Amino acid sequence: MADALVSTVIEQLMSFLVQELKEEVGLVVGARGEVKKLSATFKKIHAVLDDAEKQQIKDESVKLWIEELKDVAYDIDDVLDEWHTRILKSQVSGVKSAQIGKKKVCSCLLSPFNSFNKITLHHDISHRMKEIRNRLDVIASEKDKYDFKITEKETEVPEIRLGTSSVINILEVCGREQEREIIVSKLVSECSHQDNVPVVSIVGMGGLGKTTLAQLVFNDDKVKSHFEKRVWVCVSDPFDAIKLSKTIVKHLGGSFPDDIEWESLHNLLCNSIEGKLLLIVLDDAWNEDQEKWKPLKDALNRGARGSRIVVTTRSEKVARMMGSAHIQNLQLLSKDDSWSLFSSIAFAGKENERNKLEKVGREITNKCGRLPLAIKAVGSLMVFKKTSQDWYDVLHGHEWEFLGVEQGVLPALLLSYFALPSHLKRCFTYCAIFPKDMEIQKDMLIKLWMSQGFLISKGRKEPESIGAEYFDNLAMRSFFQDFEKDDEGNIIRFKIHDFLHDLAQTLTQNECLFMENNEFKGSKVRHLTAEKIRDVNSICSANNIRTLFTSEESILGLFHQLTYLRALVLYLGANSNSILPPEVEKLIHLRYLYLSGTELKQLPETITNLYNLQTLMLSDCDELCELPQGMGKLVNLRHLGIESTLNLEFLPQGIGRLSSLRTLCKFIVGGGCNIGELKNLDLLQGKLEIKRLERVTNKDEAKEAELKNKQYLRDLRLSFEWNDSSETSEVERIEGVLEGLEPHGNLIKLKIKSYIGSKFPRWMMSGTVLFNLRILSVYRCNCVQLTFLESLEKLTIKNMPKVKRIGCEFFGIDSTDGVERSVPKLETLKFGSMDNLEEWDLNMKDVMPRLKHLTVRYCPKLKRIPALGNLECIMSSSTIRFLEISECPLLTWTQSCLPPLLETLKLECDAGDLLKEIPASNSLKSLAITGAKCVSLPRGLAQLKSLTRLIILYCNKLECLPEELQHLTSLLELEIRDCFILGPRCQKGGEDWKIISHIPNIKVDYKNIHVTVQFCATGLIGLLHNALVNYDSQFDIQDAWNQTLSYNGEEGYCYRATAAASYEKILEDNWNVTYALYL
Repeated sequence: MADALVSTVIEQLMSFLVQELKEEVGLVVGARGEVKKLSATFKKIHAVLDDAEKQQIKDESVKLWIEELKDVAYDIDDVLDEWHTRILKSQVSGVKSAQIGKKKVCSCLLSPFNSFNKITLHHDISHRMKEIRNRLDVIASEKDKYDFKITEKETEVPEIRLGTSSVINILEVCGREQEREIIVSKLVSECSHQDNVPVVSIVGMGGLGKTTLAQLVFNDDKVKSHFEKRVWVCVSDPFDAIKLSKTIVKHLGGSFPDDIEWESLHNLLCNSIEGKLLLIVLDDAWNEDQEKWKPLKDALNRGARGSRIVVTTRSEKVARMMGSAHIQNLQLLSKDDSWSLFSSIAFAGKENERNKLEKVGREITNKCGRLPLAIKAVGSLMVFKKTSQDWYDVLHGHEWEFLGVEQGVLPALLLSYFALPSHLKRCFTYCAIFPKDMEIQKDMLIKLWMSQGFLISKGRKEPESIGAEYFDNLAMRSFFQDFEKDDEGNIIRFKIHDFLHDLAQTLTQNECLFMENNEFKGSKVRHLTAEKIRDVNSICSANNIRTLFTSEESILGLFHQLTYLRALVLYLGANSNSILPPEVEKLIHLRYLYLSGTELKQLPETITNLYNLQTLMLSDCDELCELPQGMGKLVNLRHLGIESTLNLEFLPQGIGRLSSLRTLCKFIVGGGCNIGELKNLDLLQGKLEIKRLERVTNKDEAKEAELKNKQYLRDLRLSFEWNDSSETSEVERIEGVLEGLEPHGNLIKLKIKSYIGSKFPRWMMSGTVLFNLRILSVYRCNCVQLTFLESLEKLTIKNMPKVKRIGCEFFGIDSTDGVERSVPKLETLKFGSMDNLEEWDLNMKDVMPRLKHLTVRYCPKLKRIPALGNLECIMSSSTIRFLEISECPLLTWTQSCLPPLLETLKLECDAGDLLKEIPASNSLKSLAITGAKCVSLPRGLAQLKSLTRLIILYCNKLECLPEELQHLTSLLELEIRDCFILGPRCQKGGEDWKIISHIPNIKVDYKNIHVTVQFCATGLIGLLHNALVNYDSQFDIQDAWNQTLSYNGEEGYCYRATAAASYEKILEDNWNVTYALYL
């Protein structure tokens, strides 16, 4: 980390000299010389830092030497940044920068700013530099006694982009399938006596994969379908019952004030859990004090019969203290599984080298101690090692000599850490400020890296893009894990393994500090996370803090003593009445300010004096009603987060001066801020919603936004406030406004809302502007025609009251011109709230040849969809796989079959003819009927030969199930929920039980009431999953010939039932039952 810090300082010193010449910002005599001497000394030290950082692991004196060096580096960085800020302030204020000539005597002849005050500042800067240089000279003289080795620096890290499966799917879990099946069986079984919710514990040393195994179980399909709710809670250390309780209540949909008392919270927790079929995972439990656990366990025991708790812990004592019904002790991987795991990572994309490197690879694997975490870390490192010599260097590296408490883990992690380029080391160790097990937002982390100056400039490349590269490289090397992705596959959140978090804290123990409710002691701390601080004044001893995460409101009074902050994250809570004080302007180095989720109504005007501010996060500030008038002074602002600020109805005039802005999710026209303010914001990226467009005067004013120059925008939302005016002049004015908002051709998503024009603009209708558009949404518009767009993949149309017919003309296709035109890439089409739509005369075979998903909702006058009802069309080329019909009471279906590839059919409320009779289908796998008011299910269910899943929800008038369900031998799952009459009839012993008893998995009102396990007689050996531990009733096991084995839960025996298949007697041992199947 010191390596990267010194690299940054050297770069800044050189940049400082260049800027001095470029800007003609001269220094007083001697200062330039001090800068050059500092730079030269730092370069000499930098040459040996790689070796010094390795030696500090074992040598305390080296560690102290490095800390002193970092102190000096931080101090010079602060001085240079202060100088840069002063120049920036003068430029923003409209005052010319100092133009002190090379001659010493010219200073007094300049403007007032460049006279006494400027000279005083120069002398101060020069004096501080000289003091720092003297300290650095002492440090440099001491380096020789350590005999450090000079190492070559890796200035560039290979650019690596994450593929579709390279991060979260970089490896398959090896050697844990049996444990997974056992635990799943424990969770989905029923037991006859359940005074308390059973606890299943996963126990093992760090790095064995306890959390990974728990995640596999948590996301298992059988587990997901079995429980009403699943809750994942990271416990960690120290144990905090209040925090855990709040987390569980939030997961279950509850809410509470931030200052809720424990008794009220505990009651709320009990009520949230009461009667629900829950799976609660308590990950990484450490505390062995039963009294501390008791209130939480008492609440968890209120779950419905069948609920389960899963605990992961390193301590078997914790597992037994929790009263575990089953303890799954994880063992080290076998040698074969270890090699399989290592090779699946290390040889990814280079299988041809496996034979050549297998011998040395197996020796490296053995050094990892058969621990999955260590194997994964080293395997990820080896991806970047190209030659055999590189592999042997790793095998014989001295990092293996560093044995920690968990042998095999620390050396492997250090090996991976020391192999990182210096800038990646710094980015990784910075993560020590986050709590263990925290879900970290990728975007936030990259902006924090940027605020600290960690992102090395690469020409014109955006620092955010550089940060994304750094993140991808660390992810590829397995420093990050548990990735959460958005719908497009982009990582949005992640976690850091406990061991890697410990490593980061060990490497930065005097620099990065995370603490809870402790008194602050640490004058050298640079990055601090403190939820609460016992004595807030104690933080003043560390006046060099650069990052502060806190929920301590009293910190707001200490801004004058925290002037070196680069990043400030304030979690003040929704119930806080705090006001951001004017003294915030003292934070002159601040780059990142996070105030999201607070109740702030306004910001002080002085915040606009933070000239270095790059990111200002105000999302979810529900009470925020205005921004400071001087926002235009924040010339370095790149990201303004104002999502979900419902009361923010205006933006300040001058927002258009923020030409560096990349993120602005919404722009509100009016209140002195006209749409022309967007003109110079050509660097805007991602999503932009422009609201209150009806306030724009005309087309010419709309053009002033110059949206067609916004080449980095991908998602544009144009929103008017609806008015019912039908006056020609008003309609034409609004049409002109939309015409003037032509976007750049790089746009991917477009949404238009509440547009009263009778036609869409030419740039929409021509098809030549939106050639990259993939998603189009139109809400509440008066137009009757869209356009032909070849690139379109998803189209959503809602509330177009003037549309009565959908035919070729609706998409701008002239069916008489003899030219076949289509929307060739369209896969998803959704119609909703089309009150006057009566006729659908569109042949989707020709117009939408790739359509897969069709939704038609709330079209009360629609009578038919010929494209689906035309048998010839259906049988020839229909590609529809998902069909949803809701509230279309007049919709008829005249053909005898469904589309040939249809897999999912959803019918909601009154879906017309389809609720009376379902046509035949050989492809339909899932049928859902929701909110229907009919007294019986549709006829024709017996014709659905491939149906595997039937869901019936909220059908309160449904009286019974049809007999024909007995003939659906392919049906594997039946779920009935909130059907007052049908629900009781489908319980065991109910009137309809005989109709459905053959279905393997039946769930009624969130509870599994029947499970049958089927085996194919192919010689496979496995586990008897669910039914073997069905304590209180008999179950059936069916073999391939439908012959039956009986099992009685009270006796715990299973006997041979067929001549063709012999099942040995199975003994029950603490309900951990195994069996053998012989042919």
